[in-house]
Amino acid sequence: MKTIMLFFVVCMANSICSSKYQNQDLEFMVIYKAQTRGSNLEYTIDDTSIKALSNGYDGKNGKAALLADDKKEIQAFIDTLALENINSLIPPSQNSAVDRALIAQIQITKNGERYESVDFDHGNPPVALKPLIDKILALIETVE
Repeated sequence: MKTIMLFFVVCMANSICSSKYQNQDLEFMVIYKAQTRGSNLEYTIDDTSIKALSNGYDGKNGKAALLADDKKEIQAFIDTLALENINSLIPPSQNSAVDRALIAQIQITKNGERYESVDFDHGNPPVALKPLIDKILALIETVE
């Protein structure tokens, strides 16, 4: 029994460590999520790809390669943000509180650190996040 437990612990440790190293290999990862009752979407952009997964709202599902110019532009947007402060930005509207808009959030992973924004209305992010989110939404249109 001890052997089985030891084997299990070693396997779990290996799995956790390998997933950490995989995320550290990425220069960045951006996950944009929005949801409301019956609809949700998740857009993921990393160094190499754009992925869209949604149901109910716009119905975009698929994957595409991230072009080098788009990668540079996203990195530039991320570099201009004070990432440690995006969780305290003030959203310009609160329509998601009364189901007039999807509740959106963006997660940015850079250099192994993950930063999460405050919740905001889909399509109406805090001013500091607007250029990045506009770029993400434009890139999603290229996914088939």
